Amino acid sequence: MMTIGEFARAGGVSVRMLRHYDRLGLLTPAEVDPWNGRRRYAPAQLDQLHRIVGLKELGFSLARVADLLDGVETEELVRLLRLRRAELSAQAADVRHRLAQLDARLRLIESETAMTTPEPILTKQVEPLRIAALEGTDADGVEDVFIRAGELMDAAGQSRLTPVSWFLPETDDERRFFAGYATAEPAVPGLEIVELPAARVASAIHRGVMPPSKAYRDLVRWAERSGRERGAHRWIFLEADGEDQSDWLVEVQLELP
Repeated sequence: MMTIGEFARAGGVSVRMLRHYDRLGLLTPAEVDPWNGRRRYAPAQLDQLHRIVGLKELGFSLARVADLLDGVETEELVRLLRLRRAELSAQAADVRHRLAQLDARLRLIESETAMTTPEPILTKQVEPLRIAALEGTDADGVEDVFIRAGELMDAAGQSRLTPVSWFLPETDDERRFFAGYATAEPAVPGLEIVELPAARVASAIHRGVMPPSKAYRDLVRWAERSGRERGAHRWIFLEADGEDQSDWLVEVQLELP
């Protein structure tokens, strides 16, 4: 048997919430001490607790949860929760992308208003980023690698909201890069899941026809003037719809080791 505190920690809920479930008849303790009223739970009751919490996460009221508990198998609940997680993940990715678009537009407007030359360089911390990608070299061409990666994303039913290319530091050999799409999935058939690390980056915004050579040169010159070492660099495509690239918007990030 487990004390109410032990059971709450194991189930990831508060003691107060367990008492509330008890009052509603959703989850009754296996034992209640008649002298001091202390509740004790059996480990097997964790399955019931997980189903209650899972149904709440799916948006059901506790009154509705009471009706559904006996009719929902754990396996089905897990499936529904995975679907809900995918929905929320897609929504979060959309919000992050829109915020990045907004930030980039604000930087362009402020740059043009202040008539600064070259475009201002911003340093910032970026979070880890997972992409489903294909590896390529200069001989392959970034655009062709993106096309192949996009076809595989479409075949897997995955979003192509945020295209990303990650160029590894140049060596004496050919330059290597990964081109693909931001994803929360642990695997996408035919594509390699690449984890871009959290990093301090110098960032510049490119608007127009690809490649963003000027933005990258501005970053390199800034790093040289600042005495900063240079690592890999990234292209984050914020707006890249249609064959006419005149309105494309790309953030170029230079990692600062």
